[in-house]
Amino acid sequence: MVKDEGVLTLVIPDKRACFDYFRPVTSLSEFIDRHDNGLKRPSSGSIAEFLLNSSTHDGQIAWSLGASGNIETTHSPCAAINLWREATRASDYYDVHMSCFVPHVFRLLIHDLNALGFSHLKELSVSATVECEFYVSLSRAATGVLLERSEPVSTNGMGAAPARKSTPG
Repeated sequence: MVKDEGVLTLVIPDKRACFDYFRPVTSLSEFIDRHDNGLKRPSSGSIAEFLLNSSTHDGQIAWSLGASGNIETTHSPCAAINLWREATRASDYYDVHMSCFVPHVFRLLIHDLNALGFSHLKELSVSATVECEFYVSLSRAATGVLLERSEPVSTNGMGAAPARKSTPG
């Protein structure tokens, strides 16, 4: 869908600065499995993961990296399970982020999807996280970048995390 000279620019939530904070980063295998299985809407598992781990920072669903304050889960486990049961029984679309990223992990995903032939788009540019999002430009004409895999392993893609707090109930 992108012409040879075209550029696709994405604005991607950084999971370290939004309600996805406690969710794991999306792996290459998850991404490929969703593609191979034609998944076009959140699975029951994605909905459960979202509801059990959705968070706020001092009551806000998005914040700047490095902000101080409390990060807490949005729902008690009991409430999350009840919401999940309701959501999975209904035929309506339930909107959640199917994928969660930090910049380095997303860059590796694009690199690997390209190497495996799933995409012809390569990294043209990536911004540092601004507020709660980072910007990525991809192009067929880009050369891509050589990335070290050790960064996300040493920090789990998140850096140091504060202690998790759960909503009472």
